Amino acid sequence: MITLYQAIDKINKKISENTLFLNQMDAAIGDGDFGSNITNAFNLLMKRENEWKDLPLKQAMLQCGKLVSFNIGGSSGQLIAISLMRIGDTLDKAQTINNKTLADAIENAVKGIQHLGGAKPGEKTLIDAMIPAYEALKSSASNELDFKAAYIAARKGAEATANMKANRGRASYLGDRALGHQDAGSNAVALIFQTLSE
Repeated sequence: MITLYQAIDKINKKISENTLFLNQMDAAIGDGDFGSNITNAFNLLMKRENEWKDLPLKQAMLQCGKLVSFNIGGSSGQLIAISLMRIGDTLDKAQTINNKTLADAIENAVKGIQHLGGAKPGEKTLIDAMIPAYEALKSSASNELDFKAAYIAARKGAEATANMKANRGRASYLGDRALGHQDAGSNAVALIFQTLSE
């Protein structure tokens, strides 16, 4: 099974390769800095790996969340931080990590994001990729972590945001002009699951 360090290292490389792609996507309907912010978050975690990589899972993800929360500006930093902390907390309580417990962890992260920013499904945010991903994990018949199913679902969810009106963030000011543009956050979620499936 992939370790937390290996996962964050792989995600960091994939997100860094797609910084410009995510910024350009965000620029169409937002501030144009989402790619830079999420790249800076994962770059930071790798630069300061000595502060978390040898800790037990819950403490490691809590420390990762704190590092991101204290050092990465904007709402994206807080969304990444709460996701890391909630996933770590849920997995720590599980007897084993499998598709169901990972799905529960991602669902808990979604609840944290919703509590923080009030996002609902269908409002053109990253949860529109996270929800299909955890639903795919819950329904997977695989005995191994089915990151491929989660990726396929997250990718479809991200693509579907093009047909959604935005009710959160700067994109909400655009009304119908936001239609036809995918959400950068949901695409980052899809990239993360793609990375874990490879």
